[in-house]
Amino acid sequence: MKESICAVETLAKLIVKQPHATLGQVLPTLGNFIKIHPRQVDSWRDIWGYTSDRPGVRHGAPESDTGPVTSQEALHMLVTCSSFVTYLLERAANAKISLA
Repeated sequence: MKESICAVETLAKLIVKQPHATLGQVLPTLGNFIKIHPRQVDSWRDIWGYTSDRPGVRHGAPESDTGPVTSQEALHMLVTCSSFVTYLLERAANAKISLA
């Protein structure tokens, strides 16, 4: 799960040219660089918050009140993040943004 959300974070940072920021910091400005609906940005802010709050995702403590991270959660994040990375790549290409 960590690697999935980190892929989204890395690509978003490349798009907005802020390599030292976090996904939470670059999401508000993403719409200045690519065409993206504000609700999509809001939903990714929520997903980022989930990965920050859910023990065992981006930070230690694999067990919590909700139990360990499940394979279902991991698969959901993999597919969701993969889809968003593909979306961001296409939007960046349409905006002629160099990711190098």
